[in-house]
Amino acid sequence: MPATRNVCAFCKVLKELKYGKGKTVCTARQCRREYEELLRGAAPTRCQKPAAAVAFAEAETPFIIELFEVNGHRGCEPMDMSLFQRRNEMPEEEKRMCYLVRGKFGRDADDDGVIDTRWVPLADLVEQLDDQDELDELLAEYETGLHKCMLAQRAELRV
Repeated sequence: MPATRNVCAFCKVLKELKYGKGKTVCTARQCRREYEELLRGAAPTRCQKPAAAVAFAEAETPFIIELFEVNGHRGCEPMDMSLFQRRNEMPEEEKRMCYLVRGKFGRDADDDGVIDTRWVPLADLVEQLDDQDELDELLAEYETGLHKCMLAQRAELRV
């Protein structure tokens, strides 16, 4: 199977990725060793970057099973944008809403899952959650709270 070029979850370098679920680990001996330790449940090595464990967990449990709360939002992923895109105005049709949510994530709907806080695209929330009314309630609650919080903080800062 051909390797893909992407950023290794361990060393954070753009390389040929051949290992790990979703091809997230490069061929470097240290990265492969740390990936195998994660699979075995061993304690991370001292040189492992904390982001590697996060990337591994997110690759293993990409499905949102249950939503508890919404903590933030964004219209784009700056790390995926080119320099040109970051310095110019983003067209409205290119914006993709993402929410920072605390919820239960798993491999699929049958997984018991793990509780975590992650950025989840709105499209995934709509597609993967069964209770759309609850999703609408939580998003409305977040948006109302955000508006009140922003008004209060601006007023406080202007005094």
